[in-house]
Amino acid sequence: MSPQSPQPTPKQSPRRPARPTVATAESFLACMKGAAPIKECQLPDGTVVYLHGLTDCEYARWREGCDRNNKGQNVDVYANPKMLVLMIRDEHGNRLFPHEADVFKLAACYEKLVQPLLGDAMELNGMTEQAEEALRKNSPKTPNSDSGSD
Repeated sequence: MSPQSPQPTPKQSPRRPARPTVATAESFLACMKGAAPIKECQLPDGTVVYLHGLTDCEYARWREGCDRNNKGQNVDVYANPKMLVLMIRDEHGNRLFPHEADVFKLAACYEKLVQPLLGDAMELNGMTEQAEEALRKNSPKTPNSDSGSD
């Protein structure tokens, strides 16, 4: 008896990966609204606050509220407290510093105690040096408006 030769198997077409489900307006908003990070931070006295990532509107409001030089760089000495008043919340998500004047109260705090919160705030919002460098590299270049002739 001769050994049976293996039967050729019919070619199977490769399976296509399943198409992802297309988002609806409701599912998109639900996904994006829940995506803002929250970080619990312990203060020197042992109490905690929660840093909430900025919404798109809060981020735009923060940027618009900061003074910039003619190159678009943030030169506002109050930029850090302006960000923190938007982000520091209680356990229910309510801002602890809801008033404009609170910026000056935070600006008067000891810098070494505020720095850890600020570092966490910057990280939560993708404002680290690496993220800012990537943004600069990907931003369109605008021609210099100074023609040199006065």
